[in-house]
Amino acid sequence: MPTTLRPPLVSNVTKKTQDLRWLIERIGQKADFLTAIRESLVSISRLVAYHSALENPERRPAKDVRQRIKLLQRDAASLGDHAAFLSGKINFVLDATLGLINLEQNQIIKIFSVAAVVFPPPTLVASIYGNLGMQRGKGLLAQQGDRNVPGPMALVAA
Repeated sequence: MPTTLRPPLVSNVTKKTQDLRWLIERIGQKADFLTAIRESLVSISRLVAYHSALENPERRPAKDVRQRIKLLQRDAASLGDHAAFLSGKINFVLDATLGLINLEQNQIIKIFSVAAVVFPPPTLVASIYGNLGMQRGKGLLAQQGDRNVPGPMALVAA
């Protein structure tokens, strides 16, 4: 049974990436659901306000119905406040998740920055000796280059 060996770092990064992607999708779904709830609350509040503002005595609801309408208005207002609280919480979780992604990206950039500083000097030395060999004829500096190039490359890399 052949198995594919991957370094633990790669599989760990891939798992983290999948987890963060899943988390951001879930946060987006919760935010969409909360938006739909808030829109429904606005519609209910408008409907209740309309019925409480009827001025025609013939169409005006009875006193007990008006009390229920006031209760509905207060409930809708408190649910709106709670939805605003949940929206703030969702934004906080989203900001925290994006902050984690930013930290991961900063770690990767650090690695590339160190690699950019360490590897160009030896590459430059190797390319200079390679160009010298090509300018003077193939193989003329091959014996000298094989002995002389690793020394300056190690010196520049250190």
